[in-house]
Amino acid sequence: MRKYLYFFFSFLLIYSCKKTSTNSNKTFQIFKHNKTGINFSNDLPLDGDLNILNYIYYFNGGGVAAGDVNNDGLVDLYFTGNQVSSKLYLNKGGFQFEDITKRSNTTTTSWASGAAMIDINADGWLDIYVCVSGSTDSNKRKNQLFVNQKDGTFNEMAEAYNLADTSYSTQAAFFDYDLDGDLDMYLLNHMHEMEGLNTPKNKKLNGESENTDKLYRNNGLGDNGHPLFEDVSKEAGITIEGFGLGVGISDINQDGYPDIYVSNDFVSNDILYINQGNGTFKNEIETSIKHQSHNGMGNDIADINNDGFSDILVMDMLPATNAKKKTMLSKPNYDFFEYGKYLGYQPQYMRNTLQLNNGLNTDKPHFSEIGQLSGISSTGWSWAGLFADFNLDGNKDLYVTNGYLKDMTDLDFIVYRKRHSMFTTKQKADSMYLASIIKLPEIKQQNYFYKNNGDLTFTDVSKEWTSASPTFSNGAVYVDLDNDGDLDVVANNLNEEATVLKNKTVETSKNKYLTLKFNGTKNNPNGIGAKVWVYSNGRIQFAENNTTRGFQSAMAPQLHFGFPETALVDSLKVTWFDGKSEILKGLTLNSTLVLNYENASVESKINKAYSKWLFTEITNEGELQFNQKELIFPDFKREPLIPQNYSNNGPAITVADVNGDNLDDIYIGGSFDYSGKLFKQKANGTFDSISMSFKKNHEDMGSLFFDADNDGDNDLYVVSGSSEIFDEGYHQDRFYINDGNGNFSKSNNLPKINSSGSSVIASDYDKDGDLDLFVGGRVVPGKYGESPKSYLLNNEKGTFKDITNSMFGNTKLGMVSSALWTDYNNDGWIDLMLVGEWMPITIYKNNNGNLLEKIELKNSNGWWNSVNGGDFDNDGDIDYIIGNLGENSVFKASKEYPITLALGDFDKDRKIDPVISTYSKDPDGVYRSYPFASRDLLADQMVFVKKKFRTYQQYASATIKDIALDTPYNTLNATHLKSVYVENLGSGAFKIHDLPIQAQFAPVMGTTISDFDLDGNLDVLLVGNFYHAEVGYGQYDASLGWYLKGDGNGHFQVQNFNTAGFMVDGDARALVQVATANGNLVLATQNNDDLKVYKVATKGKTIKVDAKTMYGIISLSNGKKRKVEFYNGEGYLSQSSKTVTIPDDATIEIFNN
Repeated sequence: MRKYLYFFFSFLLIYSCKKTSTNSNKTFQIFKHNKTGINFSNDLPLDGDLNILNYIYYFNGGGVAAGDVNNDGLVDLYFTGNQVSSKLYLNKGGFQFEDITKRSNTTTTSWASGAAMIDINADGWLDIYVCVSGSTDSNKRKNQLFVNQKDGTFNEMAEAYNLADTSYSTQAAFFDYDLDGDLDMYLLNHMHEMEGLNTPKNKKLNGESENTDKLYRNNGLGDNGHPLFEDVSKEAGITIEGFGLGVGISDINQDGYPDIYVSNDFVSNDILYINQGNGTFKNEIETSIKHQSHNGMGNDIADINNDGFSDILVMDMLPATNAKKKTMLSKPNYDFFEYGKYLGYQPQYMRNTLQLNNGLNTDKPHFSEIGQLSGISSTGWSWAGLFADFNLDGNKDLYVTNGYLKDMTDLDFIVYRKRHSMFTTKQKADSMYLASIIKLPEIKQQNYFYKNNGDLTFTDVSKEWTSASPTFSNGAVYVDLDNDGDLDVVANNLNEEATVLKNKTVETSKNKYLTLKFNGTKNNPNGIGAKVWVYSNGRIQFAENNTTRGFQSAMAPQLHFGFPETALVDSLKVTWFDGKSEILKGLTLNSTLVLNYENASVESKINKAYSKWLFTEITNEGELQFNQKELIFPDFKREPLIPQNYSNNGPAITVADVNGDNLDDIYIGGSFDYSGKLFKQKANGTFDSISMSFKKNHEDMGSLFFDADNDGDNDLYVVSGSSEIFDEGYHQDRFYINDGNGNFSKSNNLPKINSSGSSVIASDYDKDGDLDLFVGGRVVPGKYGESPKSYLLNNEKGTFKDITNSMFGNTKLGMVSSALWTDYNNDGWIDLMLVGEWMPITIYKNNNGNLLEKIELKNSNGWWNSVNGGDFDNDGDIDYIIGNLGENSVFKASKEYPITLALGDFDKDRKIDPVISTYSKDPDGVYRSYPFASRDLLADQMVFVKKKFRTYQQYASATIKDIALDTPYNTLNATHLKSVYVENLGSGAFKIHDLPIQAQFAPVMGTTISDFDLDGNLDVLLVGNFYHAEVGYGQYDASLGWYLKGDGNGHFQVQNFNTAGFMVDGDARALVQVATANGNLVLATQNNDDLKVYKVATKGKTIKVDAKTMYGIISLSNGKKRKVEFYNGEGYLSQSSKTVTIPDDATIEIFNN
């Protein structure tokens, strides 16, 4: 009998373990309510008087606040309830919690949204502030303040503190905005509105809207012995409307004053309120951030790359799978998007955004949005995003909550609703709508864990770190519930018990932790706003003690740091609200440290010794003023399936001496209806600007100064490109003869050219004594994917003959974006290198003047933009910098999972239909290729699509074969999207290396190469971005321009404006070097924007070469030799000065062709 009892109890024990926790071999262990005692469930009825029909945020759920309310050293939890009471759980230790809601008097009867624990009266005991929303009755929307009575009970005293605000409140953030030592409150609000939420309208910026946030200033103790708060929103500049779903506090610009980031839902833009230090705030988001999430939900601010700057995460609702995207996303609306911009709205895109803080320039922070590069942009309908070092490796990981109670964004459902509400009363239509909503499928989703890889990318480790448990999770906190040093996770769920995840990193890893608590000032005892820097093994970790994070939630007032097993901490610095600081050394890891304000002292102000920047901007200081203008022409109206506009590709820059004074002059290309401009350099290094009398009925693309007729002066060739016009002659290139004094007249010595072109480059490739031309064909307007004709023009005494067919046959060379004449194999004959869209890196080898041998670099098909050359490893041959789309886009490509372009007449209208397909990971874990376009967008190109796929659900699983059926089609592909350094190994062999990750932030356009710092090694400047991609997935704008400092071995160190002084953060195109009497300049054009001008600090010897110089060999004082080629056209639509700058103790030997 005892034997049977033993087995019986053993079974019960095993069963009990399985019921109370799951997946004990994971990083996180799920604890159920019968283990923890936390049985809170935010249950939400669907058919009550308050419902999704009359409150748009009915399914947004509740939040969590964490803090030690009874000062026993254990963190307690408060969950907000919408249609149920909020609950307070006391932590008893060992993951055991007690529901003390009733006896603590913290029950709620209103719609509670967000909550925060804060010591509101500075008595050393945490209080609870609860935001209230939902009801249209303002009396039921009074925010609540539960003041801790130090005996396990609370009194509700919001009105006594003047904090019983009746706005539709989402969350509150407590912080000391005026640095007077006490805590003020920012109140995040929304509005009871059901229609027109995504329709651009005139902004309300002056506090006149009821959905404007509020700022309450703490005026100190009142007559009743506790603080009184005053609404100072208008006088403080908190006046901009929005549908606020997230608020974060951080000293973004590091001036000592806390700033505010607000993520807003729907059409309203996010807000970056920069604290002006005088009690007011100014929204500076337009000068700091280029684009935002469209449906901004929760946000978090943290330093994700350990550089000491705060980065910003905003959550949105872009699905992760192809099927869900196809049933949720309609076609992009270009006109709607542009109308929003016209009304002053910044660009917004439906995806999570991660704004990387690049530091300060003129005291302004500059961010690069890298969510797509980082791999965290699409996590479904997401609410909270929280950065924390969950695995204690020293990098902040990411936890994301998501899920939505009913799939109301399903396009088939939306179509159904519209059809059934057309011919009935509103009351009946609403009744039918609510009934249909109840029947809709739920969107339970797995919450995400992303591991920070330490290189700005994240890996989805959800399955590895926790067991599958789909939920409707909303607010969440990270918190050390058992004081073991790692961070556990708690989430508030709709219609299901709260998620409690125990972190087992300390038990299973040798990584170490450091927990920080704060003993602050009299009026801010928990040290809210304190900043901490931890220095370890040459690395820095930075964090701020601000508790409101994520969505409707607040963390405990503690900070947590992780360290790899072998790490040693050098020191820790804490800075308090008033600037006082303390540095601690000799820290013991795997411990909790209390930082005391009383130990801090006033830090001596040290004048920072700035090293002189290598590049200094002088854009507004001289005569080199040029603003390129473009007529608006949306290619998408004509070709809905193309990935970008092709009417915004310029302008070009061309540099050479045009008037025989041995000084560099400059031509900047024009656009349709706008002429280019010539700048002639004077002896003193300044410039005269001359408007060219060229016809304005062309769009200039590449341009080139070269001596076409061997008369000793530089003539001008201008490529006609773009896609605006189909008129006869619109794409005819132009050739202008120089009279020797820099005056140009049009010549007719060109053959007929009908291609929309890109670049033009010159070389005496056949060694007959004159310069021949290659002109790249970029695109066939109206026929995307078709290869345009490129031209090889043979120079016959100043007259050019098209010998393309005789040299290359009838083969079209591809959608060429850039080309370079270069002797890659050092045989003395100039070869031709081509790059372009859907093209491999291609070389046409020159065999005694014949370009017949075609070489394609393996697995190099890309969306290439530019090519430039230099001997980066000092081995005597030329290597190459080739600009590509980059990794920060919706498009991903590899050899295994290429992007494909199918070209076929699928709708039988005698026109080629271009269908792009990309690989997507399905729920079963298998990657499959699907058309990228939505059903509605594809139907704009091919009407039959809506008949063939009658529902969005049917289209969701369609492949190109399902669309094509028996229609034949050709396929192009791209397998490589990163910008690269191509190492020339000699003997015709090459090795492709990815450029540093910053060069992958956006398309790389202009590049220019020189030993800028004169250390004997070649460096690279590069610029990029492209603002004219299809509006559904957004502009590429994360590049600030980068200085890549070379080490002489083919490796590069990235420097931005903080260290090098160089920044071109607009829609950049061409990039050139110009030699002047006052030193060397770098010029960058920007589409629809100003020319940027930088002066190079280093001097050295600048040597000018003549037109026939092919290359030189530089001999350095250390014995190294480097080859340099002199190009007539390079990079992207660029021709730099035919000069080279070398160290004073170096020499150069020149070789002519």
